[in-house]
Amino acid sequence: MPYWQEKEESPSPCHQHPSTRWGSRIVLPSPNGSTCSVLAKDCGAIVLAGCLRNAKAIARFIQQHKGSVSVIACGERWPDGSLRPALEDLVAAGAILSELSNYDLSPEAKAAVATFSASQYKLESLLEHSVSGQELIVRGYPDDVHLAAMLNVSQNLPLLNHHMLLKTRLLTDDRSTGKLHKVSCFW
Repeated sequence: MPYWQEKEESPSPCHQHPSTRWGSRIVLPSPNGSTCSVLAKDCGAIVLAGCLRNAKAIARFIQQHKGSVSVIACGERWPDGSLRPALEDLVAAGAILSELSNYDLSPEAKAAVATFSASQYKLESLLEHSVSGQELIVRGYPDDVHLAAMLNVSQNLPLLNHHMLLKTRLLTDDRSTGKLHKVSCFW
């Protein structure tokens, strides 16, 4: 269970809070996302956290570095610990992948793009009716659903480094870092 759910706090004020400035730390762990991210990093991948809010920025990063890509919709956990697919993760994966027209997409990636394409003009309604959205609304956090449904409003690229996601931004056409061999996106 994410930290903010355990403490009955909401992440929605984070986008306005003064502590979210460059160099600050906020802990909002996701058990599945954290596990998948660390495993990918341990295998040598560059790991970015993507979502609807920064989908285009993540896709631009991938295009600039021309690496192979794994986009993983990590999902959530049911109370019994079993995996619960998360619709918001599938839609966000589709939003990122829809920007990668020059990539050869797997059938699963194409399905994510199709899901996003079918819902891109009704994202907030879709997320409100999802299991995760209903959980947030019942707990009194409808603003979190609204924030999660905003498409391409952020240029931030949360980069996993030393087991922390660091807030970075895409440099305009700066290829000085060289070509990447692997790029994995998580949210």
